[in-house]
Amino acid sequence: MSERSKVEQGAKLWDKIILGLSGVSYLISVVLAGFDSGRFHWSPSFRWTIYAAGVAMTLAGQILFLGARKENNFFSSVVRIQTDRGQTVCDTGVYKLVRHPGYSGMILSLAAIPLQTGSVWSFIPIAAAIILLFVRPHLEDETLKKELSGYTDYAEKTKQRLIPKIW
Repeated sequence: MSERSKVEQGAKLWDKIILGLSGVSYLISVVLAGFDSGRFHWSPSFRWTIYAAGVAMTLAGQILFLGARKENNFFSSVVRIQTDRGQTVCDTGVYKLVRHPGYSGMILSLAAIPLQTGSVWSFIPIAAAIILLFVRPHLEDETLKKELSGYTDYAEKTKQRLIPKIW
């Protein structure tokens, strides 16, 4: 757990930038949703089924994210090769289906925020955060292919990064 919560030496600069931008996008979406659905009511009212779908998406996304984190002993908040811990490729569990299931779970959870908050306007910063979560695994793959032994073979075997049989 301590490895997963700290930013170690060797973390990639591009990753720190993407994490910062993602955090800002998320914060903007929450503030915007508060102003929209809580104070000014810019968005139309959603049916209860939309809110329920948002809750279901969040649960599914978090189960996927936490399952990926549990499966991969080297899961970390930042991209870095953990040579100090003898990092190896994780290719079991949900990692047999996609190379970055944690990002898949986060994308699903983020997409649920506008549905849960009843804010159409919060889709804009959430879309930015989701785009960043499509860019990040691409850059992470490049790093892992160059720096982690066995990852290129794993990437050949497990073709999809985020969505099984699609992408």
